[in-house]
Amino acid sequence: MSDTGLFSGIYQHARGQAEVLDRVLVKLNAGTSRPEDEDRQHLAAWLRSLEPPRTEDYGALFARSLLGKHGTSFQQGWGEIGDALGQDPVAPSIIARLEELARVLEQEQAVALARLRGGS
Repeated sequence: MSDTGLFSGIYQHARGQAEVLDRVLVKLNAGTSRPEDEDRQHLAAWLRSLEPPRTEDYGALFARSLLGKHGTSFQQGWGEIGDALGQDPVAPSIIARLEELARVLEQEQAVALARLRGGS
C-alpha cells in the first residue's frame, strides 16, 4: 500500500468516527441524546470494540494503534464508556472523556491530512 493510500485510510477512518462522536457530543451537551439514538448506539459499539482482546475487528485494531500513541491510560476504559452510553444520564466524566477522544481524533486527522498533502 502506498503512503498516500495509508494516510487516506487513516484520515477517512478518523473522520468517520469523529463525525459520529461530534454528533453524539452535541446532543449529550444539549441534553437531547437518548440511549436509543442510532449515532449513540453506533458510538457505543465502536468504543466497546476498542477493548482488548477483540482482535477480529481490523478497524478496532487500527483505532487502538492510533490511540496508543497517546499513552496507555488513554487506551483503557473505552468498553465501560461504551456501556455507559447505553444508559441515562451520561455522567459528566464520561462526556469529558469523549471530548478528549474527539480532540485526539481531530489531531490524527490533521496529521494524516498533512501527510496526504506532502507535509511531514
